[in-house]
Amino acid sequence: MDRSENGQFGRRIKELIDGKGWTQSDLARVSSLPRDSISVYVRGKSLPLPDSLAKLCNALGVKPEDLLPSAVDDPYLTSSVSFQLTVTSQESQTAWIRLDRSLPIEIAPKIYELVKEADEPTANF
Repeated sequence: MDRSENGQFGRRIKELIDGKGWTQSDLARVSSLPRDSISVYVRGKSLPLPDSLAKLCNALGVKPEDLLPSAVDDPYLTSSVSFQLTVTSQESQTAWIRLDRSLPIEIAPKIYELVKEADEPTANF
C-alpha cells in the first residue's frame, strides 16, 4: 500500500470519484483539467499545483484540506520546533530542513514540488 503523500492524495481523489459514481474522465470534464492529470493524481505520481487543486476541490465539492496529505500522525509534529536548518560539515552543499508550521494552502504544494525536485538525481541547487 502506498503511504506516501501523493498516495494519500490519490486515494482521497479516487474515493471521492467513486462516491459520486464518476470516472476519471468525468472528473476531468467537470474540473476542466486534462484527463491525464487526473490519472497522474489518482495514481499518486504528483500533487496538483494550486490552480489545479482549486479546480479539483470545486468539482468535487470539498476543501483543499480534505484532499491534501495529512501528517497528523507524524511524530515530528509533536515537537515545538517550527523551523530548523542544519548544514552538515561533510556535505556543505546540502542541508536538512525541518518545517512544522501552518502555511497558506497555496504555498504548501509549491514547497512540496521544490522538495520533490531536490530528490531528482539531476537537481542543481
